Amino acid sequence: MFVILLAGCFPVRPGQQETETPTAGISTSTSPTIQITSAAATQEPVQIGLYDTLELVFTASLSPDNPFDTYLLRLEIHDPTGKTFLIDGFYDGDGRGGQEGRVWKARLTPYMPGRWTWRTVEGDQPDPELVGLSGEIECLPGENSGGVVRQGKYFALQNGEPIYLVGHFLDFSGGLPSTHIYMSETLDDDQRKAVLERQRDFHSANKANLYIANRGDYDDQPVTPWVGSAARNDKTQMDLRRWTLYDGYIQQFKENRMLAELWFFADDSRFRQVSEADKRRLVRYTLARTSAFSHTMYVIALEWQEDWMRDEVTRMGNFIQQYNPWGRPVSVHGIAGSGWEFGGESWADFIASQAGNNAPPRRVNRFASGFWSQYDLPHLSEEFGILNSDSDPEQRARLWANFTGGAAGSGTGSDLQALQRFLAESRIPFQRMTPANELASDGGQSQFVLAEAGHHYLVYTTGGPFSLEVQGQNLNGRWFDPRSPGAWIGSPFAVSAGTQSFTPPEAAGEQDLVLWISDGSQLNPGVTHPSTGSPMLSLTVTSD
Repeated sequence: MFVILLAGCFPVRPGQQETETPTAGISTSTSPTIQITSAAATQEPVQIGLYDTLELVFTASLSPDNPFDTYLLRLEIHDPTGKTFLIDGFYDGDGRGGQEGRVWKARLTPYMPGRWTWRTVEGDQPDPELVGLSGEIECLPGENSGGVVRQGKYFALQNGEPIYLVGHFLDFSGGLPSTHIYMSETLDDDQRKAVLERQRDFHSANKANLYIANRGDYDDQPVTPWVGSAARNDKTQMDLRRWTLYDGYIQQFKENRMLAELWFFADDSRFRQVSEADKRRLVRYTLARTSAFSHTMYVIALEWQEDWMRDEVTRMGNFIQQYNPWGRPVSVHGIAGSGWEFGGESWADFIASQAGNNAPPRRVNRFASGFWSQYDLPHLSEEFGILNSDSDPEQRARLWANFTGGAAGSGTGSDLQALQRFLAESRIPFQRMTPANELASDGGQSQFVLAEAGHHYLVYTTGGPFSLEVQGQNLNGRWFDPRSPGAWIGSPFAVSAGTQSFTPPEAAGEQDLVLWISDGSQLNPGVTHPSTGSPMLSLTVTSD
């Protein structure tokens, strides 16, 4: 027999009473406490929504020498189809951010409706209080669209809806810090709020890049997951006070309809000197604690060539997939202009690249289309410009050049909100379209083309008349202003098959424009963001 206490679960911040409710973007709703005193086999299963997160809280009887090396808690999970897999629990001290204690937690996120079961099995070291417990979960369909999964050369939400990823981690306008250091111990909550609101409201971003560990990037604004300071820390011990905060920070992005792209190791941080064992310790703990948040995805390192050897990346990628039961996408990021050196390796789920912050649009386009033609993986072009103002014409051109090059997303750019509005309103089926600059008179130079021949054509042009070869019937064209969210120009007009000439609207002058030609067939739903989901639920499990 055992007792389960059910309550809404929220991290407690230092100095905050347990009865208080955290704010800053995290949902404040809570569920009533429910006490179940009968054996699990006789109880109704706990109900949770599809892709939502359930936390199980246990108390161990043992205290291993290092609970960040010796995992006492492990769960065997059975999904409704009968598939069985194991997940790690993680050590959480006293369960409220304190280092000392015997609290262990495991987090689950059902990915299909139906009856799920779990049972505790022996971990790295047997603990009699953590073996032989079990329970059932009833996963109910809901409004949560889940995180992202690979779908060919692009991404889709777990509910199957295609999504193009957009964010800006190098927006320093008005003195803002990068999203990369959102979890830094040097930032305060007002700064975090400003960053989050800029991403959500100005950029309409659907993803944000966050460092798990940083020492030297961004003028020494560190993110230190270990006990100690950035300059002097113990990499055998996770700082549970900070990790309690990290839980809340990561969930803030879900509550604001953004994916959290977690980067394990920054550049410029001398992580070359960190042993492989220390790196693996951090990675395993991060995955055990965060991968059940459905909106997560992972990047091993920024500019891996600076601190890593190729075989080290491969080993780490394979190691991550051993502890990635929920199948979150994984990649590694390369230096400017570098190719992808991990083709054919099963651990890699997408390509994270950078064309270079000074790359002209034509190079960004060739860079993206090269990955598109060579690899059957989604390609995120993370970095092609630093933004120091609200709008930058060159970065806007790079953004659209990247999109028309077949990329699956971008981590920088300008006027992102306009791109998001276009994706939503045009419902462009980008995942079926291919780079097709050869169809335009100055393709690859002043025009960049993405097409599904006979059905859909997208042209980004930097200005002036041009010709375009089109096929199909019942085609209609319309101009769009890439500088302004919602700025369609004029009315739709009929487009005939053949090589047609197009002159941008006179009001646009020589500015860049987008031409969208479509027969309206098999359009996307127009989804541009993941859903918020429900607050994490927590079950406290004790043996009787």
